[in-house]
Amino acid sequence: MGSLVGLIFGLFTLRFLGDPRVVIPARLLIGVVSFLVYRACGKKTWGIPIAAAAGSATNTVGTLGLAVAFGYIPLAGKDGALAIALLQGVPEAVFAAVVLTPIVFAVTRAQRP
Repeated sequence: MGSLVGLIFGLFTLRFLGDPRVVIPARLLIGVVSFLVYRACGKKTWGIPIAAAAGSATNTVGTLGLAVAFGYIPLAGKDGALAIALLQGVPEAVFAAVVLTPIVFAVTRAQRP
């Protein structure tokens, strides 16, 4: 299900950067990586924000890495992938952890009989 949502997210992103080799692959892995990280954390409560941040980082690192690999952006410099990852990717990962943790708690409570 996570990969399907990632695919839809990637397809909507095509209008900003039309190369599916850059915008699709990392998004397919967001849910997969988040699940694997959560499971590696032993499905503990503290694993939720770590998994959320890992999913976000998967998107950032994967997409920027592919953008560098295909020559859309440089690796370094003020407009490079490293600068974008630090200025946007790190806050995005923190935001994902802060926002998704209470959402997971709420959904989990709502699913209990």
